[in-house]
Amino acid sequence: MKIWRYWLTETRSLHCEVVAGKPFEENFRVTVGSNVSESEAMDRLEAIFTELADWNAKGKRYSEKDLEEHRRRLCELHGWFEDGEYVRPICESVIYEQDSLNVVTRNRYGAEVLNSEETCFIDIDHVRRTFGESLRAIFGVARSPEDVLVARMEALLSRSENADLGFRLYRTAAGFRLVVEGRRLEPDGPRTRTLMAFFNADHLYANLCVSQKCYRARLTPKPWRMKMKRYEGGNSWIEEYDRRRQDYAVCKFVCAKGRRLDSPAIALHDEKTLCESGLPLA
Repeated sequence: MKIWRYWLTETRSLHCEVVAGKPFEENFRVTVGSNVSESEAMDRLEAIFTELADWNAKGKRYSEKDLEEHRRRLCELHGWFEDGEYVRPICESVIYEQDSLNVVTRNRYGAEVLNSEETCFIDIDHVRRTFGESLRAIFGVARSPEDVLVARMEALLSRSENADLGFRLYRTAAGFRLVVEGRRLEPDGPRTRTLMAFFNADHLYANLCVSQKCYRARLTPKPWRMKMKRYEGGNSWIEEYDRRRQDYAVCKFVCAKGRRLDSPAIALHDEKTLCESGLPLA
């Protein structure tokens, strides 16, 4: 998991190559961070804009080798390399650190999000039935999306190699959330990829889990579902948001299957999402 403790975002207008005999300017937005200090993040920001300005001044006078080196320098300056692999950093304000593997942040529109390296969260917006599941639906078996997901969990648990797995299923305002606990569930691991595909996880979410090396689960409501604007900074917005969110749940607990889940991250998730409150979902 890679979360910047200090980060900056800035947009600047830079000179670009000549087009149709005339130079032009283009806006570049750069977000960069550091776990050391804000000043280190600022140094990186300046270095990135310098690299971009120098590159733009070259126009089209570059080779494939030049382009590859330019990309490498940008990735290095952004801090997108960790143990030789590309990692997209999470640039969000840290609210609470449960431990080194579970951190709560505030996302761009103001909701609190649990970032976890140890507990697998799967977002499911659409339950796409297989041919066999569609046939069973015709004959009245596993007709609802919820039934389909429960049947899939039971099918996995019937195999001896999955004896270590435990599932918790939740309904959300737009679909379902599945929590999975078991061995070898690294965010970028093959077993996790198989589970994501088996349950038709949201494609963007699955890719982010790989690039950020962690799972993410929203703990508090989306503000527009509570008739609020997105977060634009300031304590007054947060105070109003915290007041309104008490009347809404993020998800509703449906059922648990397999090995019992007693992870501290899951306890935090269930407490913050108000999943057993019966409140409207937001």
